[in-house]
Amino acid sequence: MNLFRGFKNIKRVEKFIEVCTKQGFGMFFDKISSDKHISSPEKHLKNVFEEMGGAFVKLGQLLSLRPDLIPQKYCTELEKLQENGEPINYDLLLAHVKKNIPYELNKIFKKIDHFPLAVGTIAQVHVAELINGKKVVLKVKKPFIEKEFEEDFELLKYLSIKLKNHLSEYVDLEMIVKEFEMYTRDELDFTTELKHLKLMKEKSQFYIPKVYDQLCTDSILVMELLDGESLTKKRRSLRSTTQKKNLVEKLTDKMMKDVFISGYFHADPHPGNIFLMDKNIALVDFGIIGILDDKTKAILTLFLYGVVDKNVDLMCTALTKLGVEGDLSSEDFKNELRENFKKYYDVGLDQIHFGTLLNRIFTIIRKFGIKIPRKIVLLGKSIMTLESVCQEIYPQFNFVKVAKLFLKKNISKIASVKLFAEQFKDEVLEYGQMFMSLPQDLKKLILLQTEELRSSKTVEETMKRMEVDFVYMQEEMFSFLFFIVFLILTVVVWGINPLIFNISIWSFGFACMSLFSFLIFLFVAMKNLFK
Repeated sequence: MNLFRGFKNIKRVEKFIEVCTKQGFGMFFDKISSDKHISSPEKHLKNVFEEMGGAFVKLGQLLSLRPDLIPQKYCTELEKLQENGEPINYDLLLAHVKKNIPYELNKIFKKIDHFPLAVGTIAQVHVAELINGKKVVLKVKKPFIEKEFEEDFELLKYLSIKLKNHLSEYVDLEMIVKEFEMYTRDELDFTTELKHLKLMKEKSQFYIPKVYDQLCTDSILVMELLDGESLTKKRRSLRSTTQKKNLVEKLTDKMMKDVFISGYFHADPHPGNIFLMDKNIALVDFGIIGILDDKTKAILTLFLYGVVDKNVDLMCTALTKLGVEGDLSSEDFKNELRENFKKYYDVGLDQIHFGTLLNRIFTIIRKFGIKIPRKIVLLGKSIMTLESVCQEIYPQFNFVKVAKLFLKKNISKIASVKLFAEQFKDEVLEYGQMFMSLPQDLKKLILLQTEELRSSKTVEETMKRMEVDFVYMQEEMFSFLFFIVFLILTVVVWGINPLIFNISIWSFGFACMSLFSFLIFLFVAMKNLFK
């Protein structure tokens, strides 16, 4: 108990120590013996989260989405965590709804079912009927849940500091708890899910339930009741191979369009969140969604091509551009990737399991201490979940083959000329800054190396010659870069009015500027050559 001296909620602490000791983790609390031998640590850890409930279940679910932070076997086990919360009393629920909806209930709802449709840690769901006869889903946040979660946040933060020395070699516990608290606070505020619902309704290829936002608050969500069944129930009735094949093709196509074209995707497409309707496929539960900008989508395309072509250098280039932190140019890192890719070099695409491959990449990334942006991890986990769901329905499904065909068919939508022009502009600015500073940087370097020979004419003459050389290099580089930029702009604005002989006047102007820049480049290059 010395570990928790001064902690406020001592009953919660006592329960935590009791559960941990029972599951074999007593050594962390100065307990020599435990009631259970740790034969499978990932299962014992899942049991701890399950018995503790509350925020611990949510933490386990978040960790199951982060194979970049913890080993895959822990992610797989923590995926089994279910939110089997205790339902709140109906009268208490009704009082809570009355308090949070700024209207008289009898003017909105004809009736609200007494028994909940589902009960989670944070909220419970009831079917209700509006005055106009429409059936809706009423999602209500449990009263006092914030207080319970605040106590668990305090306990988890305390643990992350106290257990830092025990676990720092394996995992950054402080960072995990900090991230968990941030995202769980969002989930406790239903306005975040409301915003996600609206975004997905606008952007997604899937059917997204209508939301009655005038009835929604930070504690209440009112949504359309879907006329369909969850994939969890419906997949048992799928008999025909053609039916199964068509379903996984539709699922994958919609998901790929969400990711690579709209840039908005569901972060956890497990069977319970997928609803099959008569003529459409719907998604529910939008606590967490992924959002990708155009640049990220184009770079992810590059990464997928690297996977398909088994090109490690291309994958590393793409990962670097995605904002991954760490030394991806390290030969040790690349060699480890190549070693893991060896088994795929001589096999067809239909034999490559994308989930297994991605897990290998995450394991290597974790080993080398490389950090990946959360949105990229969410995308990886989302695709892995979808692949697993599709293979369970239709075992012949292969994501890598489907991805290659999709990218081939939709590459023009994903990576437009305009996007590459913007990318090129960024590269031009980056290289421009580098070359502008080169002469001065070099001069400083020579001065440092020749501090004792400042009066030497040889050094001064060498410096002057090198400065002149770099001036020529700058002139060549900038004239050539302007030539390329104007050439790209010529293509981009080709059909924009006003037109002369079916060619845009803007396009003609940029073409002239491109030609002029190229002539300057040739002149400077020849002058430098004969100098």
